Amino acid sequence: TAYAFMETYIEVKPTQKSAFYDRTQPDGSFIRRKKAVFRPADYASEIFLRQHREFLFSVHITDTHVRLIRWDRAGAVVSSGIDLHIMARQFLDFISRFVTMTPAERGHDPTVQLATSEQIEELKHFHHATKYGRQMVQTILQNSRLFPIRQVSCQVIDGSSCESSTPSYRTFLIGISLADAGTLTGRATRGYAAYDIEKQRLVFMKDSWRSDVIGVHPELEVYRRLREKGVKYVATAIGGGDVGGSQPQMTLN
Repeated sequence: TAYAFMETYIEVKPTQKSAFYDRTQPDGSFIRRKKAVFRPADYASEIFLRQHREFLFSVHITDTHVRLIRWDRAGAVVSSGIDLHIMARQFLDFISRFVTMTPAERGHDPTVQLATSEQIEELKHFHHATKYGRQMVQTILQNSRLFPIRQVSCQVIDGSSCESSTPSYRTFLIGISLADAGTLTGRATRGYAAYDIEKQRLVFMKDSWRSDVIGVHPELEVYRRLREKGVKYVATAIGGGDVGGSQPQMTLN
């Protein structure tokens, strides 16, 4: 299944018994269908694992009823039921709007794009000084069918400070993650071996959703404080920040 390129998915169940909701309940509650819930969530989790998304839309059809689902790292929002015998136009309206949406409107992270053929060729010819580094590059290339190589635009910092009045950005190439949380909801932390195109070097990139809570500091700020205090044996931060800058990407509450 080409999860890496899916824009959405449509799950069809022929009978009410296999649905994740009970249409006989006034509110379409999710009782006695717990096992059926896992399948749609598994599909969404696989798409989020192989893509860089803020959110995802999906469609669930049971018998003649449709429900639309919006997934993000906080969970899912499910629409009320649409009876195709009575409200088919509403469903067709969603489809017509969806096919004309931009990638960002469909939930894709606009700071991440597929790598160009020239960039991939450069990565193929990159020779790291260590065996481990060369293995990381080969892992990215060998898994590029299921985990496409992508280019990420990331704000970088100079060697003395994590703050700059004139932010600059650099492009990194990433592929399959070295580690991931494996779950749809939560911080969804992923770690990548990333190729710095400008510096022609291999670096480590961490991608996660941070908690928007008072008292919880952005990780880049923590690195800045550690550096100011002269703390040894911690990673050297070369860039980072919230995706979206002053208008960061956020989950629905």
